[in-house]
Amino acid sequence: MATSIILTHNFDFFRTVNSRFVNYDYCYMASKSSAGLSLQKAAGIKNIFVNDWKLNFHSDAKKRIASIPFIRNLVEFTKGETDADYGTLTSLLHWKTDSATITRNALAEVYNRVFHSTITLPNGSGSVLSDVFTAAKECLDATEGMNFENKVVLSIAHANCC
Repeated sequence: MATSIILTHNFDFFRTVNSRFVNYDYCYMASKSSAGLSLQKAAGIKNIFVNDWKLNFHSDAKKRIASIPFIRNLVEFTKGETDADYGTLTSLLHWKTDSATITRNALAEVYNRVFHSTITLPNGSGSVLSDVFTAAKECLDATEGMNFENKVVLSIAHANCC
């Protein structure tokens, strides 16, 4: 029997490793706290997007922001990279000239097109990128514990600031 430690920040790779090589009971995620680093049983591997984030997209800013890469993947797979919604979501994931001008209303419109829904977001004219940085600050101040959306939000904030 061989023991391996696989470290990754790529959630898709993490899910692949879990589904093909490592039993769910043996999957852990690293968490940082004031006491140091700790390993906790992985949570959210089994479709966190459908089972949590999508349900809370309209009411939880961190889950909404963390959903952006998943929604972009759906647009890419169904409409392609030339679709305007793909471009909008890419501008929220990687700094582009239009990134700061994308509003919550624009994000809700993309969501509604992808999921054939009619959600609205509070303060729709507000900037999604502003929400990203506000949520990232909250993630940095979050208490100890495994919170996958915090990791995704911090990753998106980093891609838009550096």
